Order: sequence, then C-alpha cells, then structure tokens
Amino acid sequence: AEHGFVVCQGGLPSVAEAAAREAADLYAAGRMQPGATSPGAVYAMPQGYASPVPVSFWHPREEPGSAAGGMALLDAKLLAFGRNLAAALGRISAADGFGDLLPFGRADDGGRLEISQEAQLMVSCFSGSGTRYAPHVDNADGDGRKATDLGRCFALIYYLNEDWQPADGGDFRAYLPQPLSRRLGLPPGTVPAMDVAPSADTLLVFRADKLLHEVRPTRGRQRLAVTLWLSARSTGRDANAEAHSMTGSAAAGPQATAARSLPLYPRDEYGRCVEAALHESPFRPM
Repeated sequence: AEHGFVVCQGGLPSVAEAAAREAADLYAAGRMQPGATSPGAVYAMPQGYASPVPVSFWHPREEPGSAAGGMALLDAKLLAFGRNLAAALGRISAADGFGDLLPFGRADDGGRLEISQEAQLMVSCFSGSGTRYAPHVDNADGDGRKATDLGRCFALIYYLNEDWQPADGGDFRAYLPQPLSRRLGLPPGTVPAMDVAPSADTLLVFRADKLLHEVRPTRGRQRLAVTLWLSARSTGRDANAEAHSMTGSAAAGPQATAARSLPLYPRDEYGRCVEAALHESPFRPM
C-alpha cells in the first residue's frame, strides 16, 4: 500500500530448482513462443524492433489432488500469496490515516480491490544476447474494460536463476512515481528507479497497472521467470470510510480518505520517466 511493490525471498529453494528444470525443458523443446500476452493470443512486434524478443509458455493449472511438479507447486504457492495480499490490502481502512499512500492498495475510486480473474502461470525465457522488454505499464486505457474493472492489477514474478551475476544484466526496473520519490527525499526532476536482479527464489509483487516498468537487456545466459497476473475490480467507495471522513474526527480530512484519484506520475514527472526509460530502447519514441 505504501510503495506499490514488495521484493522478498520466496523461501522455496527446492521448488525453484525443480521449476527451473521444467522451464529450461520447455524452452529446449520449443514450446515457448514470442509475443503471447495471454493463452492463444499473439501480438505483432513493432516494426524496427531491434532486440531479440522473450518467449513464453502458459502453464495449464493442475487439478487439485493431481501429481504436482515444481511448476504446479509454485503456481499454488503464488496463487495463495496473491489472494492473501489482496485480502490484506482490503483490510486497510481509509480512516487509518494513510492518506495518499492508499491508492497503491485501492482502486482510484477509493474502492477495495477484489480479485476478478487469476491467469495461468506464464513461464518466460530471455535468451540473452540483449533480450529485453521495453518500458510499459499494463492495461493501457481504451481497451474496452468497465471503469470498475482494473484488468491485470497485481503481477507476481518469481525468478529461477541460480548464481545470477550483475554482468548477466536482465534486471527488472520500475520507475517510481512522484509520491514515493518525495518520501525518499529525492530532489525534484530526478527519475528514481528500482532495479531487482532476477536471482533464484526472489519474489517481486507490484501494481503492474500503475508502475512504469521494463526488463533491462539480458546478456550471456538464459533468464528464466514465472509470472502470475491477478486481475481485480473495484468494490466501490467505502461508505464507512466516507462517513468517518465527514464526522470531523481527528483522523478525518484529506489525509484520511483514499476516494480520489492520485496522479502517481504528474505530467512533467511522467515525461521525465518516459524519456529516461526510452533511452537506448529498441522502441522508437512517437
């Protein structure tokens, strides 16, 4: 709720090892395909894209009680984690005094986030030799969703790469919005970024629909990861919190409500983020 992301150790080294073997086998068998944003969907790469592209495979969800390999066990763990995360964010009250921190854990209308769809696990491989994924946010406006439907909201990325070294590249990079950069005490006009190395058993969870993010060029070796997207919808403004903010209590007032849209990237700051993100990018700015 405060930062829009969390990075932690998964605590699943044996599961990560088994899943890494399965992912490498999928790649070696040619079962991963480029440009698949959802099962059965393929998008065309932009003309002039100069970088090798990542490939991916959508892992079918195992039936309960079936024999589970490393990938299936990882899928179950990530699903449970994501569901618990959404529930915990929903328990944070706008009356708790978090103020403008809540939009990371709420919809822009102040509503609590409710999981609406759980995607299959996407297994991906960046083959090295400069493979990257250009800066973007998920769920661009204008895709036909209802206002209360956020689409892909939470991304859970779990990395499978033993002994990953800085020289291997492939960091996940998020460009941090203005509210967070202010809390970090960074000077105006700077473009704060967070880099996460794709080391084995590292789990990254973030608001994929809010944070501008990319994968930096991968060099010299395969970069394996699994991603679980959880779509969410808004339950609407919390009537109890709204009533609380109107009572004149000590916690009331602008800092006690999340029922407003916070500009995470104000226009000038967003421009600086995009300019920095597109520097040396294979995408040509338009």
